[in-house]
Amino acid sequence: MILTVKRTFAVLSLLVVTFAAQAQYYNTVNSRCRHFLNLSVGAGVAENLSINDFVSNKIGADGTFAFTYEIQKKFFFFNFGVGLDYMYTRQGFESFTDAYERQDLNGEDIEYRYKYFDYVDGQHTLFATAPIQFGFYLGTYCYLALGAKVGVPFYGSYNTRTNLQTEIEYIRFIEPITKDQPVPEYGVYPEMELKYKAPREVLGNVNVAPTFEIGARLPISLKKKIDCRVGLYAEYHIPVVTKTNTYDLLDYSSVDIDPATQNQENLENYMMFKSIVDARFNETVKDLGGKVMMSQASQYLTVGIRATFRFDVTIPPKYCLICNDHYVPYRTNKKNPKPVKN
Repeated sequence: MILTVKRTFAVLSLLVVTFAAQAQYYNTVNSRCRHFLNLSVGAGVAENLSINDFVSNKIGADGTFAFTYEIQKKFFFFNFGVGLDYMYTRQGFESFTDAYERQDLNGEDIEYRYKYFDYVDGQHTLFATAPIQFGFYLGTYCYLALGAKVGVPFYGSYNTRTNLQTEIEYIRFIEPITKDQPVPEYGVYPEMELKYKAPREVLGNVNVAPTFEIGARLPISLKKKIDCRVGLYAEYHIPVVTKTNTYDLLDYSSVDIDPATQNQENLENYMMFKSIVDARFNETVKDLGGKVMMSQASQYLTVGIRATFRFDVTIPPKYCLICNDHYVPYRTNKKNPKPVKN
């Protein structure tokens, strides 16, 4: 009987110690700051929101990468770091006509026309970024985060593709001479596809983007203290420093326009274009001459999915009762070597 009582007392004592240790662990873990190194990757879509109504906007692409340092206190977290963003945006026109007066091979006055169809211009831009973010967990797994990102573009390029028809019209004829009855020696060619790409000036611009993110935290390795946040992000990029140059959209400066020597091959090889976001229509474009494409400096909206891999680098206390994934810190007394709770 006495032996049974002693065993019962020992079991109860062990349970009390265990519950006390768990309570201490809970209080310690939730009251201490945890530190993380994060790697973030994301992908989504991008749009330029600054176009005029005669420009058709098209869906582009967005990619993000960032390395950040994060501090977590209970259910709240804060991070900052550096990153790299890639943005691809596109715009275009269904059709427009550029026309000017000149003379043909025989010296007769004509109106020479370049008719563009399915005109599409795409811009590639790389940004160096400095993101900052503050968030909190809604329970154990869901999270919400707000922040801001400074972006400085350091590389840009663009590519243009369009279908082109040429035609001429004599005052003494009712109908113009078109591709349906091509006359190459007079500059009337079959329909052709033109492609052009070139670097784009982006240095000197700075954007600031408010950011929003919502998603869930997924554990990956408890032993190695790695988890991952996967969420939907939205960013609105606003220019705060702009360096704008406005050029004529169509550049014939290298094209041979002499009626005696012009040819289709020369036109295909030497026709040049400027990017829509940096251009205005040439004054000779019918109905749209001189109009700029952008109503204001470019503002971008990006939406996508981002994964943030968090590596817990919190330094554990020097002494602990449980030194696996969870620990309860203890200190020692020189006079009494037994562990004593903090």
